Amino acid sequence: DSLEVFTVAANGDFTTRIDFEDTGDSPLDLVLNSGGSSLYIIDGNNDQIRHYAIDSGTGTVDFVGSDNLSFTPTDLRLSYTGAELYVSHSEDDLVSTLSVDSSTGALDVVDWARVFDAANTVAAVGNDDGALQPTPGYLLAPDESGLSVYSVGTNGMLTLDRKENTSSAIIGGQVAVNYNLGLLFSAGEDAANDDLIASYQFSPSTSSVSFVEDVDLADAAAVLTRIVLGKSDRFAYVLDTKFDWATDDGVLRVHSYANDGNLVSTPIDTETVENEPRNMTMHPSGRYIYTANSFADNMSNFTVNSTDGTLSKQANTNPGGFDRPIDIVVHPNGRYAYASARNESEIGRFPVESNGTLGGISRKDAGQVNPGPMAIHPNGNYLFVGGTSAGGGTAGSTITVYPIGSNFSLGTAVTTSLTEDPDWIEVDPQGRFLYIRLDDGAIHTFLIDSSTGALVDTGLTVNAGDAGGVLSTLTLVSPLQ
Repeated sequence: DSLEVFTVAANGDFTTRIDFEDTGDSPLDLVLNSGGSSLYIIDGNNDQIRHYAIDSGTGTVDFVGSDNLSFTPTDLRLSYTGAELYVSHSEDDLVSTLSVDSSTGALDVVDWARVFDAANTVAAVGNDDGALQPTPGYLLAPDESGLSVYSVGTNGMLTLDRKENTSSAIIGGQVAVNYNLGLLFSAGEDAANDDLIASYQFSPSTSSVSFVEDVDLADAAAVLTRIVLGKSDRFAYVLDTKFDWATDDGVLRVHSYANDGNLVSTPIDTETVENEPRNMTMHPSGRYIYTANSFADNMSNFTVNSTDGTLSKQANTNPGGFDRPIDIVVHPNGRYAYASARNESEIGRFPVESNGTLGGISRKDAGQVNPGPMAIHPNGNYLFVGGTSAGGGTAGSTITVYPIGSNFSLGTAVTTSLTEDPDWIEVDPQGRFLYIRLDDGAIHTFLIDSSTGALVDTGLTVNAGDAGGVLSTLTLVSPLQ
């Protein structure tokens, strides 16, 4: 847990000059800027990058400050201009970009980009601005007749590429993408109203979809609505809302799968979720899952065992007066979660504690809007919230933009009217476009001003059909290009 500074002689010999021990816990890698005035060290056990100033005359090392990354860093590189620092994250399938102040060397987290698998090392290449740009290729939308695959144009326009409408095609629920294995997994119903988990081979280069297999739960009370995938390419987490959601607790099921997409029909674990879980999300680290339990007026929190895929229920977060939570999302840096409470017309902000549990609530009044589905801009600066005309509100159908401040609080909202209630929201990973699936099945494309978060209706819309289930979904397929 220390840094050594050596004096290098003209003949290449070197001798210890300084033993410097203020390097945090488990320093893993270090890099100097081109001028030799700033040194950056990974503090592995505390998920930090530590910044030091170097005296070029004496070699003295002085600690300046640290930046908390929330994810496990393993390697770092400066861009060829020195204006960006890239950091790989081995456990979280991510690469971070931090901007470097040219005069002080200070760091600022810019964004995170998903990679296919654990990022153990990172290299820097020359480009204009140093940004990492995942490019959306397709949008997936399950509807009443099958799974629609839309290609995404450079202007955000959606074009129907193909439809998977075999007898086993999912017509409701949600689709999740495994980029590393080229697989799609969906949870929902088929045309016969059987509740299924289905898998498909999927090629991002050709958009071809090939059905692999499905698992029928054969449970008359089951209503499969949501699915997320674990980070280990082995486990799928499926939310079962249950048919009688007003009285029955929901269930979170864990199914394992092979590299070819074949599913194990018997779940390896099941955990109880309280009444009518509407939505769920996985923490960016892959270590925690959260559900928004609408009729129980709370959120459930589960710890994910990355080795065997099993779940451990930690707690229910039940802030007083938080009525009918509809959606829950986690900030890209993993530090805060936001949940929408439809009947209270408010947004809750919760700090994510070190063990993954949700801390005390801070409330944001949503005015006359009844908030529902949500999404966060990839730069972490804006929260987009869909508003519904149901539940006693007077604002009708809306999409609202909340700026996220430096302390993760929500600023003054800007609201845009919609023609129908929004069911689902997705933001492309470059932060250029926002897609909203409305209650009538239409998907609308909005342009995002990345400097203000303001939305401009492009007028581009497609009719994706009506899934006839709980909050019709859509999924962007956005591997790095």
